[in-house]
Amino acid sequence: MATWATTADNQCYSGNTLQNAITFGYFQLKTGGTAIPLTDELLTKAQVESMVNVFTISADSNQLPTKSETITSDYIQYMGNSTPSFSTSALSCAGYVTVRAYYIGWRKGGNPSIDVGDVLYDSYNTTLTNGNGLWVPLKYNGTGTAQSVRVSTTGVVLEVVTC
Repeated sequence: MATWATTADNQCYSGNTLQNAITFGYFQLKTGGTAIPLTDELLTKAQVESMVNVFTISADSNQLPTKSETITSDYIQYMGNSTPSFSTSALSCAGYVTVRAYYIGWRKGGNPSIDVGDVLYDSYNTTLTNGNGLWVPLKYNGTGTAQSVRVSTTGVVLEVVTC
């Protein structure tokens, strides 16, 4: 049986492989969704989207999506200042206030740590955060220790410092 981790980005996947992705925390089951068939038969876009909180880039519901075309529709929420506006991480850490939400995509196991290379959204999966290379302090769901994050114009996290 193929696992999600060993499935290449350009390969389609089966019910068994999708169940493996759920078991190891890559995706979450859709509440009230269709049960995942435990089979080596490949799944269509319509099948996958009826079972798991994802969307697929495939054009038609009867097409077979590849691993790279399957993107989580779940997200992790952070709270922070109104915009990335600090020139240094130290100023950012000192200036934390809870004003609005920012989002990144669900990650394996729901790990709330922000990492370099993550993509930050103002509105999940539609509006990227334009950080202009500046820093913004963020807290997971508005609690705990802040992370100061430097964000590019396309929402990509360039640097992360724990405050």
